[in-house]
Amino acid sequence: GKTTTLAKMAAREAIEKKKKTAMITVDTYRIAAVAQLQAYARIMDIPLEVAVSSGELERAIHNHRHCDYIFIDTAGMSPKTGEAIAELGKMFCIPEEIHGYLVLSATTRYENLIFADSKFQVFPFKSYIFTKLDETRDPAAMINFLIGRERPASFFTTGQRVPEDIELASKRRLASMILSHMRRGDENPAHEVFGYGSS
Repeated sequence: GKTTTLAKMAAREAIEKKKKTAMITVDTYRIAAVAQLQAYARIMDIPLEVAVSSGELERAIHNHRHCDYIFIDTAGMSPKTGEAIAELGKMFCIPEEIHGYLVLSATTRYENLIFADSKFQVFPFKSYIFTKLDETRDPAAMINFLIGRERPASFFTTGQRVPEDIELASKRRLASMILSHMRRGDENPAHEVFGYGSS
């Protein structure tokens, strides 16, 4: 859902807010990822560039320095692929200021979220995006994870529609998810409140 999420963010700015927007992808591992972004770029009528090195990435950013927003897509990686993660991290060792996001799935177990977070610390990410909120009945793992982090969540995604199924993350939204889950009575509510925020 990472590439689709980036397309949603770009569409919000380019189409809904009429901002000058460009996209760059460094995901050359999957041909389908480039093709997918090319299709979105045509629909949104915004430029897309492909970069395969830190030098090309820096040049691509410079080429679109007049834009209000530049969205950069990276390859999706398992947190177990330490060498590949380190290589990708080197690509972002450039003098440009970039707001990085770590994109995680709301369906992931708590211990796996912690593991992924620790492995991707090589990237200068500043906040989280959680995808697939529409696919989980129990948001406890995600909420516990966010409570224990210093970085905030910026966005939640709730489906495949572009750009509709993305929303700004907020404490109110998290609270509504907790209350909604408790009202369903999936577990004993008396113990559930204690569960949120535990380590």
